Amino acid sequence: MAPGPMAILALDGFCIADVNDAFIAVTGWSRDELLGREQASLGVWGDAAACAEIERQLWQTGHLHQVDIRLGGKAGSIGEFQLPAETTELQGVPCVLSLMQDVREHKQAETELLAAVESVMQDTTWLSQRIVERLATVKRSGKASAAGPEVSSLPARLRSVVTLIAQGLSDDEIAAKLGITRNTVHNHVSAIYGRLEIRKRSALIVWARERGLGASPKLLQMLNKSKPAKWP
Repeated sequence: MAPGPMAILALDGFCIADVNDAFIAVTGWSRDELLGREQASLGVWGDAAACAEIERQLWQTGHLHQVDIRLGGKAGSIGEFQLPAETTELQGVPCVLSLMQDVREHKQAETELLAAVESVMQDTTWLSQRIVERLATVKRSGKASAAGPEVSSLPARLRSVVTLIAQGLSDDEIAAKLGITRNTVHNHVSAIYGRLEIRKRSALIVWARERGLGASPKLLQMLNKSKPAKWP
């Protein structure tokens, strides 16, 4: 009766002992085509390497917690699923209880959310630092990434440019602030992109704000000017 695809497998050989109706509906196999077959031969949990690693983990730890897989069906790969599984005994036989959770809709929603955040962050000069930090948190939670370079990896002049960009200054304003030409600012920005492996100004602002750079004096000045006589 479970809505998601479930399978019971013998731990010895990982042969399929039983599946639920949802498994049949999603994969396209009939029960007769599945029972007694090794899941690796069907590619249920992905390609041969993925199947071997999952089986190794089950033997070693006795359980899996939300492992990402490419669920295989009769007609080929179905899509991204997550696989929680536990080893147990059924009538004295060591078995694996597995559930395949469809994450395709979640991934699509996550992609749409990140696209919306990216669109908003094309121009963050009018946003408060707190809002930018919240948006940065959404972007971080939406995708895993390596730690990447830190502020200390940049020369002092490049750090100054990054700080001014994070404060919302344009290239012309940065040039005037530092007493350099606009072309030199462009060169500095290109160097920063190369060192940080960043390709967008909005992404650079997020990187800087995450590391405490760029509290925007321009924004604070604008807010102060717009305050009513009695600020709540």
